[in-house]
Parts: sequence; structure tokens; C-alpha cells
Amino acid sequence: MQYCLTGFGAVAFILIYFFLPETWHGETPHAKECRERGKKFIIHKFNPLSSVALLRWPNVACSVSLFDRSDMETEVLRARSDSRSVRRPS
Repeated sequence: MQYCLTGFGAVAFILIYFFLPETWHGETPHAKECRERGKKFIIHKFNPLSSVALLRWPNVACSVSLFDRSDMETEVLRARSDSRSVRRPS
């Protein structure tokens, strides 16, 4: 039974990898530019804060804020349980 599930999972993975267009990665723009210029390495400028612009959409901002909040609640609960489990000397 487990071997069948493993086989089905492997077949599904292969089919998804090769037949879904978003999982098929062709030549990247960087590789294309390297090939056109005849160089092995080209330095590109990038903005590491550009991902902050994604927060302008409400669904992304909401999911990020809910995730952060749930993580804080988890930390608070963990801290409370740790403080209760510490035995004080009498």
C-alpha cells in the first residue's frame, strides 16, 4: 500500500513538474544577457526593499499581519507555559 502511494506521488510530481507552465523554468533573462554579451558574469542592480510594495494589496497585507500576530501569540503562550513550569526554590 505504501509503495503504491509513493509511486502515485512520484508520477504526480513528474507530471506536475513537466506539464504545468509555472513550474517549467526556461532560460532566465540573466542567462540570455550573458550569452548575448559573451560574458560569464554580469552584475545587476536590485532593490531588496521592493518586496515591501506587495503590501499595497489588502489580501497580502492582511495575511502578513495575521501571520505576524499568530506568531506573537504563540511566543506569548510558550513564554507563559515556560514560566509556569519553572519551579521556584522553597
